[in-house]
Amino acid sequence: MSDSYNSRAPLDEEVNETMPLLQTAPKNTPYSVFTPTQKRLIILSAALASSFSPLSANIYYPALNSLARDLHVSASQINLTITSYMVCQGLAPMFTGSLADRAGRRPVYILCFVIYICANISLALQHNFQALLLLRGIQSCGSSGTVALASAVAADIITSAERGTYMGFTTLGNILAPSIGPIIGGALNKYLGWQAIFWFLVLAAGIFFVPVLLFFPETCRVIVGNGSVTAVGWNSPLWKYTRKFTPAAPPSTLQKPLGHAHSPWSALRLLFHKPVGLIILSNGVIFASYYAVTAGIPVQVEKMYNLDGFQIGLCFIPAGLGSLLSATANGVLVDWNYRRIRCRAGLTVHKNQKQDILGFPIEKARLQIGLPMTILASVSIVAYGALLPLKPPLLVSLLIIFAICFCITAAYSDINILIVDLYHDRPATVMAANNLVRCFLGAGAAAAVNPLIRVIETTIVPEISGKEFDCNKRYLVLFVDLDVIMPGTSTETVILHWYQSNLFKSSSSHHPSQLVPDKNHEDDPDIEAPYIAPRAPPNTHHRYVYFLFEKPPAYRFPRCFAHIFPLTMEARAGFDVAKFIQAAKLDSPLAMNYFVGWHEPASGDPSSAVPSATTTSFRFVDCATSSTSLCKPDGMMTRCV
Repeated sequence: MSDSYNSRAPLDEEVNETMPLLQTAPKNTPYSVFTPTQKRLIILSAALASSFSPLSANIYYPALNSLARDLHVSASQINLTITSYMVCQGLAPMFTGSLADRAGRRPVYILCFVIYICANISLALQHNFQALLLLRGIQSCGSSGTVALASAVAADIITSAERGTYMGFTTLGNILAPSIGPIIGGALNKYLGWQAIFWFLVLAAGIFFVPVLLFFPETCRVIVGNGSVTAVGWNSPLWKYTRKFTPAAPPSTLQKPLGHAHSPWSALRLLFHKPVGLIILSNGVIFASYYAVTAGIPVQVEKMYNLDGFQIGLCFIPAGLGSLLSATANGVLVDWNYRRIRCRAGLTVHKNQKQDILGFPIEKARLQIGLPMTILASVSIVAYGALLPLKPPLLVSLLIIFAICFCITAAYSDINILIVDLYHDRPATVMAANNLVRCFLGAGAAAAVNPLIRVIETTIVPEISGKEFDCNKRYLVLFVDLDVIMPGTSTETVILHWYQSNLFKSSSSHHPSQLVPDKNHEDDPDIEAPYIAPRAPPNTHHRYVYFLFEKPPAYRFPRCFAHIFPLTMEARAGFDVAKFIQAAKLDSPLAMNYFVGWHEPASGDPSSAVPSATTTSFRFVDCATSSTSLCKPDGMMTRCV
């Protein structure tokens, strides 16, 4: 370690480059008076509290389409509620972290959960987009304010010798919630409506908050030292008011409070200090890679394996299992390596006493585990990216996802432990800085991954001549198969092969006078239902039709047809062209192209009798602009004579 770390400076000084990050404590003084069982319960409570932030973010995604439809806004507008949540998710811990290092953990927990519960009640009752946008930000402030406190609570009661085991569990909320949140949100939205998501969060937060209010102890060492000093006021659990206070212990175990005034910018200033700024940046990159992988899972597995929404949610189970196993196994490994290096240096290890680590290579002890895990995570991600274009079996993809999440969780946890080791005197503040970088880089990675995949992928689509069309207008194309018989039935229907609504006349040399997609609007989720090449079954001929429309200036995709985007027969079957034209308020087609596809089986192909159709079916869609139809709904489909 450098000489700057070995120099002494009082704790009440402003953090600066020469301030010692690692302090010693009086020998033979227990670092914490809490028993091992109490420590586990405290760490578990802190980890669960921090999980409400990522859970609230991810449980919300399945309800986006329902909210957009009910509030009469576009998909782009509803996505702003995600942006407002993530911005507050990064900023709120800057305020709560530095406040918790001074006023204590309990008052901040109480403040955060009161805000969070009130915001969720308001979200469940609102019916206005502006209210939704504002309340999502308030909801994020309440939930994300607890994120930095999890590591701070662990640092309050756990020594360096045990941080690997305990602090690994403080990150589980950030890792597991993205896996289970969409499953819960999808089920609630499907069966009870989007309001049920917020009522569920109210119920979950309320059930958790009551025991915290009654029993969760104050752990901030500025307030209670090693736990032997009696807390008063909001810092004291409510159950203690039912008994007489015991005299406070001598204040020898109290950590001297920080001298400079409480400021939310304390966390921001830490980003510019060596070495913690670089460590936090590297940790943010690690976590961003996790979001880049998981954000791309739904699109990729749906496209390659034709999975439905519930099956896609199940694909996140390996990610959760990998993270859970990593938190357990890696913590044991980190603590073992710490003890090994101390023993090699001739130093003793006391689990419940603060270790004298001045001159001890704490960075080496942590990074000997964290660096290999980071390398393994990188190798796993490269392997994942290389195998996806080859469309490996689903089991292979899930095993690689398991490996990625195992290694990333281990690396992320190891860096978190090192950060707390270096700034153990203000853990909530430094973890707030870590959270700020993590959220912003993670949000950027999640937003960029699917557009980058679209740039890399090359999808062959039909060429449409645009010689007679206006360069300043946009066009919409539909491509359908009129003669599909649903497997195992005698029901004939129409299947949509392609929907593209951002075509324009190209003037480039690569695509002269052709209609090509407008790259400036390709991030809109309603732009495209990806192209499926036509292929009639053996011994059949199918009629295929292209419809080309001029896109109205005020065009809005009819949300009642939101089912068409997955690349599955179930999603595309029963497409009612006439009803779509009416719901989308399109004029008559500018052009149509009709052709017949005939599949004559090659030698060796199985030949079977082709069933004849007895009925024609279209999917029942409830479009507000649609007129009353003579066809009546029968389950998902509409039966017509």
